[in-house]
Amino acid sequence: MKLERVRRDVHELLEDYPKAKRIFHKFEADQEVAELQFLANNFTTKRLGYNDHGRVHAYVVARNALKIFNVVRESGIPLNLVKEGVGDVEDSATVVAVASFLHDIGNAIHRGRHGTLGAILAEPILTRHLQGEENYLVLKTAILEAIYSHNDDVAISTEASIVKVADGTDMTRGRARIPYEMGKFDIHAVSALSIKDVEIERGKERPLRIVVEAEHTAALFQVEMVLGEKIKGSRLKGMVEVVMRIPSVGEKVLYF
Repeated sequence: MKLERVRRDVHELLEDYPKAKRIFHKFEADQEVAELQFLANNFTTKRLGYNDHGRVHAYVVARNALKIFNVVRESGIPLNLVKEGVGDVEDSATVVAVASFLHDIGNAIHRGRHGTLGAILAEPILTRHLQGEENYLVLKTAILEAIYSHNDDVAISTEASIVKVADGTDMTRGRARIPYEMGKFDIHAVSALSIKDVEIERGKERPLRIVVEAEHTAALFQVEMVLGEKIKGSRLKGMVEVVMRIPSVGEKVLYF
């Protein structure tokens, strides 16, 4: 099952960050979080005919965000909490993991401004699980920034930017399955259905490389209009190369 597989991937990536792993477990075991993720997915898929925005998406974004986080660290790109002296690498990893997992819960209320709505819903949950932790307010405010800015607003911190870009990397055909089966057949669905796989690597020309394996050129829409826009609205702008591999055209590199 995809959920168990990607959940296992997240846990493996968190092995290097014991504090982040311990705190992340609190949120994935929280029944309110699970129900909000279910309701967010219900709203987006059944009412709007959009792609998956539920628990599977939350785990995929958390996994990809942690992969990007590792590349960012290896590349020497400053993490804001560390650079500003208000936290350490474990704190930054905690922010990235938890914010990724919670980022879409605002969709349970409405799609419009769901980043703002998500921050409102997340605040008491964060208080419940983070109060008593060292750097409690640093963690809480940084996670809220990442949730708030993941969709529309510019992500100011590196940590929030990682979450924003990771959100854009979940664009494979599995995510488009639900709306497609419900009869939705627009450019968003066609584009996502053409994407077989997305991999995150250390870049050659730029620090971060995102490799997109696709079946046809419809995938360009998803890459340019979804992933590309998220990169442009983050502090990682200018640091990302997206490699598209499409049988009919070969390899194409896009820089964002």
